[in-house]
Order: sequence, then C-alpha cells, then structure tokens
Amino acid sequence: MRMPNVTPTRRSLWGVAGLFLTLWTPPPIRAQADAAPAHAPEPAAESVPAADGAAARVAADDSRAKAGWRWALLPAIFSTPETGVGGGAGLLLTHRSGEQSAATPPQALPVFGLYTEKGQTSIAFAPELHLHGGDWTVELEASYVDFPSRFYGVGRDAPREAEESYTLEATAAEPVVLRRILSHLRVGLAAELQAFRIRETEPFGLLESGAVLGHDRGRLAGIGPVLRWDSRENRFYPARGSWLQLSARAYRDWLGGDYVYESYAADLRTYRSVAGRHIIAFQILAIDRPGRVPFGQLARLGRSLRGVFEERYVDHAALMGQIEYRFPIWRRFSGVCFAGAGDVAPRPHAWRLDRMRPTAGAGLRFAINPAERMNVRFDFAVGDEETQIYFQFLEAF
Repeated sequence: MRMPNVTPTRRSLWGVAGLFLTLWTPPPIRAQADAAPAHAPEPAAESVPAADGAAARVAADDSRAKAGWRWALLPAIFSTPETGVGGGAGLLLTHRSGEQSAATPPQALPVFGLYTEKGQTSIAFAPELHLHGGDWTVELEASYVDFPSRFYGVGRDAPREAEESYTLEATAAEPVVLRRILSHLRVGLAAELQAFRIRETEPFGLLESGAVLGHDRGRLAGIGPVLRWDSRENRFYPARGSWLQLSARAYRDWLGGDYVYESYAADLRTYRSVAGRHIIAFQILAIDRPGRVPFGQLARLGRSLRGVFEERYVDHAALMGQIEYRFPIWRRFSGVCFAGAGDVAPRPHAWRLDRMRPTAGAGLRFAINPAERMNVRFDFAVGDEETQIYFQFLEAF
C-alpha cells in the first residue's frame, strides 16, 4: 500500500490502514505463517514479486487461495506530536476470485475513520485492486479531513515565535494506475483532485492577512507519471531489498485547478541484513515543487523526519535522509536506533549541508503479527528544538 503525502493527517491515517490490511490474512496462509518467528527472514520467491506479501510464501504449495469475500472490523489507537492521542476504526473487505493465484494479493476495499484529542477528523476509502494476475494495479485514495494545525511561515529560518493556528478542511481523491513491466518494476499514471478550505485563522496573523498563497480556499488538479521499483521481500518489515518511487505531476488550471505548479519527488529506501535479524535501513527523499504552490502543498521536512514537527519547516524544495539500525531484543520485542537530517529551500540548488536540521532517537517495537512482521512502534526522537514521541503502526520507512 502506498504512502501518499497530500494532507497533514496521512502519516497517521495510513499507519492505521496498514494495520487493517496486515491483520487480515487468509486461513491457508496463516496456518503456515504463524509458526515463523518474529522478524525471521522469509525465503525468496523467485517466481512472484517479493512485495506481494504473505501469499508469495506459500504460492508453491497452495496455487489457489480461498475464493470469496472476507471482512474484518478493527479498532486502532496512535499518538504523534501533530495529533496527540487518536483512535479510530476501520472496515476491510477483501475478495479473491476462484481463478486468482495465491501469489496475487487480494482485492482490498478498506474504509476507516480517525479522531484525535486535538479535534482532528479523517475519513478515507482506499481500495487497492490487482488485476490480470497482478500485472495491473489500481489504487485510489478518497478522503475527507478536518484538521486543526499550525503555521510558522515559509523557509528554513521561519521563527518559532511566528506560530499561528488554523484549520484545514479538504476533500481529495488520488487515483493511481500501474502496469508491471519487470518482476519488480511498475510504471503508470497518478492524479490528484482536491478541494480545500482554510478556516479559523488567527486574527492579525499571516494567513488572516492574505499574504500567503492558499490562505483561504481553492482547488488542485494534477496528473503525471510514476515509476515504482519494489524488490523488498516483505512490505512491512523488510530485511533486504529496495523501494524506489519517482514521480512527476503537473497541476494546471485547464484541469480544473486554481494553482499552476509542478511536483517532482524521488524516494529511495534500501534495506540490508547485516547479521541474522540485525538490519540497516536507509532512506533519502528529495522533493521539488516549483510554481504557484499553496502553502498547504509545500514540501514538509517533518513529514518523514522524526523529531521535527510536521508543519515546522516548509518550502518549495526539501531534502532529507535517515538511517536506522533494527535489532532483536526478546521474542516479539525488537528495537531501533536512528539518526537523520534535512533542509528546506526555495529551490534544490539552495539546499545547504551546513543548514541541515539533525535528529536522532531510539525506539521499541512489538510484533502484533509476527507472520507478516507487522509492528507497533514507540519512538523517542530529539530534534534541534524539542523532543517528540510517536506511537504508531508500521515502520517509519
């Protein structure tokens, strides 16, 4: 399942979505997978894409998974600096046809809602369909958010004292269509349609004054190509392989939007097992959004970098990198140590290594589904201004 980055709630929202998809496993798969130890490396499946999940492990023995509809109703709880403590519930419908191979993920139709102690609401419907034996993937995220947040200004030097509050209300749809070209490579098109409104701004603030682009309301409409490489042997807690996504999207008024700009992103994540269940994970992310970009769509340093409040540093371009050491502790418990740094600037050529914002921290993991290697995580991160605590589902990257 992809991790979109349109509105501030998506990091928490998609962590919960990952929980819903992970906890559902067809009985034939679960019976064999439950015997696997937590975080144990999975055997390679040469004849199917490694990212296809648990079904790949038993495709050779069970070429046809159980057909029909299945459903699961699941609660969730989480906490991030941006949301405080939040909770929600989701309904997941999955379906397999009688001719569908166990190597192909089921059709997934999740719908879920979240509410936080800061009065933030998220509702989303996120189907993921795998057609023609998995050669075609169709994803859609349709969501509504009502999200009180903060704004500090634009740029790496935005002062903390400039903080002001506002509420984002947005309805969005992001369809993605991908075609498998090689075993691990998919290419296709992605689009975005969004209508947003900014309300409850502070009197005499920058947003209230109208000096910031996107301070009131508007529409976004964009489309462009996407390339995705996924050689991970597990989509939730990989021990080896890489995940790369390159995307470019043009937002235009003739598509129905109010803002004209481009969005380019390169996200590389790689994983290496160095000794048994000891893993080194690395990510580098670069974003560039030239043009007339509303402030809510500017690149955010804290969207991926733990230890930085998500809205704290925003600009047209962002560059960040992080490394994480993952190690076993005891039974279902494991730990991590991580460090990262990043910068924002008006354009990529203005990034400066000497202005990178450093972060570091450590965390504890508990495997709630050892067969799928799906964890609940508790992270403590230290940034250049404050410390942050995270309690979420799924890994940070």
